[in-house]
Amino acid sequence: MFTGLCAGFKSALTLAIKTMAIDLTADWTGRGKTVAQLIKELKTFENQQLEVRISIDGGQTSYPVSILCKRENTYATIENHQDEPTIIKHEN
Repeated sequence: MFTGLCAGFKSALTLAIKTMAIDLTADWTGRGKTVAQLIKELKTFENQQLEVRISIDGGQTSYPVSILCKRENTYATIENHQDEPTIIKHEN
């Protein structure tokens, strides 16, 4: 599905962590998810036109996803490459 070093994301998903049931004991919370697991999860979203954003603070703020990159043929990283990221603060 993703070819080359980096494949750009245009749209797909805004995760609202506060509205999701998250199992914090699942092994992926510390290990992370695979590309296949993410694709499978993304396909469950009815609205495939949702904007993709990333949060590293439990959903309080989020950044737009610029690209998905393959690093050292070991990891896929979701990255923001804006000079000044457009951060959104989400309500609690």
